[in-house]
Amino acid sequence: MDVICTDATDPGDLRYYYSGGYSDGTCQIRTVFESKLGCAIVSYREVFEFLSKNYYIFGTILIVLGILLLLFGFRLLLVSLFLGGVVTTVLVAAIIAFQFIITKNTEQYVLWIILGIALVLGCIVGYALVKFKKGGIFILAAIAGLCIALILNSAVFRYAQSKALFWVVIGAC
Repeated sequence: MDVICTDATDPGDLRYYYSGGYSDGTCQIRTVFESKLGCAIVSYREVFEFLSKNYYIFGTILIVLGILLLLFGFRLLLVSLFLGGVVTTVLVAAIIAFQFIITKNTEQYVLWIILGIALVLGCIVGYALVKFKKGGIFILAAIAGLCIALILNSAVFRYAQSKALFWVVIGAC
C-alpha cells in the first residue's frame, strides 16, 4: 500500500487519486493526496531519530542525574533548578531548530553543533534560575504542572473531548 502526499500549488486545490486492485494475486493499493494543507506542517521525527541514534549517551546522562537527584533530593535544589533550566531550554531550542533549520539530509556534525549552542543557552537560563531562586522554583513548578496536566488530558480526559475540561485541567495543575 502506498500513501503519497505532495504539495499542490494552490492551497485550496485538493486532488485525491485511488487506484487499487488485484494483479497477479497480490493486492496493490495506491492512494495519492495533493494539497498544501494535506502534508505535515510540524514533524519531530528528526528529534527522535537523533535521540535514538545516540541513546547510550543521553540514557547514561539521564540515569546518572536521576539517581543523584533521587539520593540527595532537597540538598541539590540549586542543582535541580540549574538542570531544569538547561533541559527545558535545550528541548525548546531543539524543537525550534529541528522545525526550522534541520532537514532530512543534514549532516550529523551540524546536529551536534546545534546541541552545543542549545547547551550554552541552557546554561545561561539555568544560571538565571539559580540566581533568582524563587522565580526559578515558580517557573519549574509551572512547567511540571503543565506536564502533569498534559499527561492527565492524554490518559484520562481525552475521551470527554471537551476544550473547557482541557483548560480546567491545565489551570488546576
